[in-house]
Amino acid sequence: MSNRRILAFDIIKLFAIFLVLWGHCMQSLYPVIGCGRNKPVFLYIYSFHMPLFMMVSGYFSPSAMKLSFAEILQKKVKQLIVPAFVVSGLCVVTEYGICKLWGGTMNYFETFIYDIWFPKSLFLCFLLGALFFRIRSYSLWLALVFIFIVIHVRNFWGIAEMLPSFLFGYYIHNRKLCDNRLFLIYVASSCLIYLFLLQFWSDDYGTYIPFQLHKWIMHPSTYSMLGLEKELYRVSVGITGAFFVFGILYILLNNHHSVIIARLAHIGQETLGIYFLQAIILERILKKVCTFGAYDINSFSFIIAPIVSGIVLILSFGIVKLIRKNYYLSTYFLGK
Repeated sequence: MSNRRILAFDIIKLFAIFLVLWGHCMQSLYPVIGCGRNKPVFLYIYSFHMPLFMMVSGYFSPSAMKLSFAEILQKKVKQLIVPAFVVSGLCVVTEYGICKLWGGTMNYFETFIYDIWFPKSLFLCFLLGALFFRIRSYSLWLALVFIFIVIHVRNFWGIAEMLPSFLFGYYIHNRKLCDNRLFLIYVASSCLIYLFLLQFWSDDYGTYIPFQLHKWIMHPSTYSMLGLEKELYRVSVGITGAFFVFGILYILLNNHHSVIIARLAHIGQETLGIYFLQAIILERILKKVCTFGAYDINSFSFIIAPIVSGIVLILSFGIVKLIRKNYYLSTYFLGK
């Protein structure tokens, strides 16, 4: 793979983390944002931004999938699980300090287990992806049934929604879609499908609760299959939207190289560390000390939130660079 392609993917990751910050700004700094009702920018960002992250991660997963299951487990625990729970612990400490200073109560156990969910979900994607490809060598249908059952027994860290995007990213790499002469047609088709599906996107983001298989088995007469239909729709929106953004950025950047592109790509290499730090800086500290309720939603969505996101992005990147200079901090905070 050429250096230019690597830069293109790093900028895709940078764009994705900026969308994460933008969405978290709207969620954390604007009062009564709720699930996104009447907040279209928030809703559109949340329709594809995390599937985009998973798709890029899946694209670079084939080399890991060649390792033994034990090697994958060991490597990803160090890279993802250890720093995720270290940062979860820091979030608990931060929330405790906020409660002491400003009052309030927090569920520290839920913060420790369920917050900082993306690297934890990515960890499960690697493990389940490895199992899927090993079972697929015997039977594709058996692999599909196995994965369907596992991800619906308990939807830890959004795995039911994230795993399909991860596997699709693997498929893009394995089939060399980016080098296919029909790639532009694939991307354009994905865009059209995404825009069509988006017409039915609910303004209540909380309605997309993953299907719970055990409830359907235990109470088939009362637990509707509608949850599965909503989940399939949610996954389809995420994959088509993510693939469109993935593809269009790849097409624009693959053959373009400049100092600015290289510097932006350098920031894109630190998206995991930026994700960790924004959880403390933006989702906890700024959430407590800042509010922009005096501004109308459009001014906040299109002007203030992107500016705040950019500031948090640059600040977090600077802190990550400092953390990298210390072996222990880099190991336990960044998984390096």
